[in-house]
Amino acid sequence: MNVSCYLFTLPYSEVFGQTRASHPGMTQQLGDGAYAIREVVRVTTEAGVSCRFLPRRNANLKAYGVSGWRPSYWGLIVNPQGWLADYHLRSVSEVVWGAMKARHARKILKRLGVRQKTEASLRAVSYNLRRLAYLKWTERELRLDRIAA
Repeated sequence: MNVSCYLFTLPYSEVFGQTRASHPGMTQQLGDGAYAIREVVRVTTEAGVSCRFLPRRNANLKAYGVSGWRPSYWGLIVNPQGWLADYHLRSVSEVVWGAMKARHARKILKRLGVRQKTEASLRAVSYNLRRLAYLKWTERELRLDRIAA
């Protein structure tokens, strides 16, 4: 394994472990081509989670000692539409993060870790409330349109 791959997988292993502890029922991990590294696939599949990482241009099905490598891409070959439908969930979450960053462009100002988490949580809550209000408003408008028709 080269040095850049090793440096990437150290934080991934730690963060993935925390994510797995927070969501024990997790069945799938989504990611772009940056995650399509055999060590990342190994860490993910050893935890019993299937991978949906967009393959890199030079990807092949040679496992090179990582048993989860082939199953992570075989679904793309056998059922591309189903695989891409699963992978599309990643783009949905990216849209949410993009909208949150557009609404709250400045970085988190708090210095203490607990307060940073509080500010980040409040940003997420405000985003959810804004979406809920929008959905309620559109629902009301649809009802009014039906009544008028």
